[in-house]
Amino acid sequence: MTRLFITAIVALCSGIFLSVFLRSPNPSAIEEVSVELDYADVVFDRVDGKPISISRFKADTLVINFWATWCPPCKREMPWLNDIFNKYKNKNVQMVGIALDEKEPVSEFLVSNNIDFPILVGAANVTILMNSLGNPYGSLPFTVILDKNREIVHDYLGELDEEAFENTLSNFIKNR
Repeated sequence: MTRLFITAIVALCSGIFLSVFLRSPNPSAIEEVSVELDYADVVFDRVDGKPISISRFKADTLVINFWATWCPPCKREMPWLNDIFNKYKNKNVQMVGIALDEKEPVSEFLVSNNIDFPILVGAANVTILMNSLGNPYGSLPFTVILDKNREIVHDYLGELDEEAFENTLSNFIKNR
């Protein structure tokens, strides 16, 4: 429990740091000072401890869901995100979960909830990646849909509406 509390504090502080120090003082100069991150090269640990890069996921559509075991809305999303993963995995769609958490509680959650899609774990690197994808506060849950060029086509901050999310994903797949 202490480790979860410390992880939550680190996430909160990281989000505050990023929102304060990476924010442009002049809104019209945002493009000039924005931090560019090639998130395909960001490396996280799998639950088994082995490192993996986001670039390993080659599907035409990549859905990244940022979550944590200490986040009630995140935990509510996981079972139906798993259903969506299983429904669309044969349509060149890859879902990846990235937990702002520790490996042990994530592993326990995955086993007890039968989650099939890949789950990665991190700390500060999770917050930095979320910031680069449009979530400067590090709030969870946060979900993005990336196209084959790894450009953001949709992003969602907060708990997803299952029907709306699936409609968006389905329409994007039809039109890509």
